[in-house]
Amino acid sequence: MKTACLSSCLRMFIFSCIIFSSCNLFSCAQSGQLVKKVHTFYTERLPGNIPVFPSLVRRDTIVTIYAETTSRHIVWDTAYKGFKVFLIRANLIEQLPVEAGISRLGNQKIIINPTKGSVLWQLYLEPIDAGLAEPLKPAGKNDKLLLKGTYKGKTFVQEAGTAIELIGLPSV
Repeated sequence: MKTACLSSCLRMFIFSCIIFSSCNLFSCAQSGQLVKKVHTFYTERLPGNIPVFPSLVRRDTIVTIYAETTSRHIVWDTAYKGFKVFLIRANLIEQLPVEAGISRLGNQKIIINPTKGSVLWQLYLEPIDAGLAEPLKPAGKNDKLLLKGTYKGKTFVQEAGTAIELIGLPSV
């Protein structure tokens, strides 16, 4: 009976050691995270003139994303939100910190200062179709904003996270 209990304990110990060591091996095998942090903002603009047909007025939504990455050798491609496709126009930010704007919700300045050794990208999203982009207000789970890019010949997809509305410039 003692040998059966000892054998069972030994098997459990060996199994636990294998699980623990495999977790350590897998965590060491993973490369560093390419995109560290993503800040997503949007501003809605209305046309400045008084429209003849108010029902036909469409809001123009400008989407700006700041992505903190570990490399400056990323080629940003497209973004997807639901069935909408956007072209990404990327600029590498050299002057830090960056003032993104003023939050509409808290009326606070939003300043982005990446961690030391990181690179900051400013990404503008332009709708590829002829229609204007829809606002980035919270939507269903399957309606996340995804950014697609290429790094060292491999394609990656990054979730942009929840968008924060900024106070826009007044219409003229």
